Amino acid sequence: FQLGPIPGFETHISATLASAIMAGVELEIFECLESATFTAIDLASRCDTDTIATALLLDALVASS
Repeated sequence: FQLGPIPGFETHISATLASAIMAGVELEIFECLESATFTAIDLASRCDTDTIATALLLDALVASS
C-alpha cells in the first residue's frame, strides 16, 4: 500500500492542469466569467472559441479547483 504520490502520474496531471489554466488565461475565459455566469455555448460565443473545445477546457478547469 503506497501512501505517497506516484511521481510520473502526479507530474503529468500537474502539467495538464497548468496547461488548462494557461489556456483559460490566454483565451480570457476568466475575464468573461467575472461579469456573469455563462453556459459553455455562451462562453464560447463570447470568447470566439470552439464550443466543444471550450466545454472540455471548462471541465478541466473545474477539475483543477
